[in-house]
Amino acid sequence: MNLLSDKKYEEAFLYSMAKRFGFKDRCQLVFVKRFLKGNNNVENEKLAEDWADKLKTGSSEDYVDIQRDYLSKIFKKLEAEGCPSHSLKNHKREIAQKWLIDTFYSQWLQEHLWEQIKAKATRTNKMGVVFAVEPVGTMGLLPKKTNLYRDTIPLNSDILFKANLDKEGYLILLESAPSGAVFCVCPSPFAPEPRCQLGERTLPQHPPSPNPTFTAWEEGNEQLLAVISEELPPLEWLGKSKEEALELDGVHLKGLLDYLESISASQVFYTEYRVMAS
Repeated sequence: MNLLSDKKYEEAFLYSMAKRFGFKDRCQLVFVKRFLKGNNNVENEKLAEDWADKLKTGSSEDYVDIQRDYLSKIFKKLEAEGCPSHSLKNHKREIAQKWLIDTFYSQWLQEHLWEQIKAKATRTNKMGVVFAVEPVGTMGLLPKKTNLYRDTIPLNSDILFKANLDKEGYLILLESAPSGAVFCVCPSPFAPEPRCQLGERTLPQHPPSPNPTFTAWEEGNEQLLAVISEELPPLEWLGKSKEEALELDGVHLKGLLDYLESISASQVFYTEYRVMAS
């Protein structure tokens, strides 16, 4: 599935790239309209004519020159960021368009879909992480908590994930690491059985998992998102995730988002904590 063929994702991606590179107002307009795939066969002059009323400024009526100036600035900026079109006189748009997609699209799509899924979640204090074993020498030194779970965890700590469920169902637990990578924690080799009973749930499921704990190995903000549904969602990647630690891409997340938008009975919860160097 090529999600770039969906115009709403393509436009959102290009507007995000315009913000990344500091293109604003008319420059942003020229950037987005020039790199939309639907405009690939439209000549620059015709494209400028279509948006003449937005390109004109003051007494200037030469919207073609205005667009040309903005395109020159755009290509210079992209080339300064690594786009390999600086030595070309022709096909600069094609090269820049491919570079944008190859370099940025996959990561942008993953982050964009994660935020869309997270927007459906309710922030909760009924799930989070705890120390697998209370660190030696911390008695009375750690901040007092209003719930059972930690807001901060020292780097390389052994931890457990706990959730206090108020209904039975199937649990899908996703983790967004500080690097931006998204992993499926349940089902996974750490938690192969997604069916949950009412009450407290602890991961890893040891046994059958050979790993008794998780390890906080990456410094930064960790995000956890739990989906609880009456039936196991019909997502083909769940079977693969049960067998191996699966890093989710945009297609995986789009499937989950589509499911959540079609099934109103699912509960979605969100929490986060920070891993800090000691």
